[in-house]
Amino acid sequence: MIPRRLWWAGGAAGLALLAALAWLAWPRPRPAVPVPPPEAPVPLAAPTLLTPIITADAAAIATRAASAAPTLFQLAGNPRVFIVDFPGLPEQGAAMNRIAALVEKAGAPRDRVLSMPELEQLIAAGNTTAEEFYVGHNYLLSDIRHFLALATAGGEALTPAEQRLALMVDSIAAAAPGDAPVAVLTIPGLGPRMDAGTRAAILGHELGHGIYFTQAGYARHVRGLWHASFTEAERAAFRRFLGSVGYDAQNEELMINEMQAYLLFTRDPRFFSAAQAGMTEARAEELRAMMRQGLQQP
Repeated sequence: MIPRRLWWAGGAAGLALLAALAWLAWPRPRPAVPVPPPEAPVPLAAPTLLTPIITADAAAIATRAASAAPTLFQLAGNPRVFIVDFPGLPEQGAAMNRIAALVEKAGAPRDRVLSMPELEQLIAAGNTTAEEFYVGHNYLLSDIRHFLALATAGGEALTPAEQRLALMVDSIAAAAPGDAPVAVLTIPGLGPRMDAGTRAAILGHELGHGIYFTQAGYARHVRGLWHASFTEAERAAFRRFLGSVGYDAQNEELMINEMQAYLLFTRDPRFFSAAQAGMTEARAEELRAMMRQGLQQP
């Protein structure tokens, strides 16, 4: 994710970032195994309101025209990555902010869903707004399901935006069956505070999380580098940087995931520079080269 404090509008540098993603080796979907029809007719289940899903690549998603309603994409080349394209920052925040609080925001509980007044207090304490709590989101599908289950168990009613997201969860589960991890990313649509370059940079960052979530070999490789190739001072500097913008610095897996998304996939200097993590650009390039070696690992 990219918090509001690291968001600057303007420029087209983010579009260049998405072009650079073309060399990445996305995992290919496995061929479908034919399933023979049942011997006897099977009664049809009650119809469900599944959200339509569009298959598209990153460049097409980044440059699409604004829509009045959230649009659900399945990433071409990696069918276990889904992107929810919201009309704008307000719609994205309304659907995703309580999930962000539950999963990764410092100062929020991990065992229950915040009430809306509690969320408002958390946002105010961070000196931000609901629209800019985060300008992009990323979760495992299981994280969102956990949020929905906790809300139900705690008697916390879903907002209309969260209810629409719950329908998308059903659609995503139907489109990506099985036990392998599924990533759900979100980006806001173009608007007064979101131009094409900024939107592309946000999408590039979130796609880095999609790779980490769905490519187990790459994730193992990055974890190994974090512990063996980063110095303790470098790890501490990244924790300070990420903690300063609201991430839960006590969550080591979150620190590793965000580190790789910023260091390798967020090359727009308006959003991240090596100096923010206390290292020289030369050292950052050394670590990036090591991380790229894991992109081809199964």
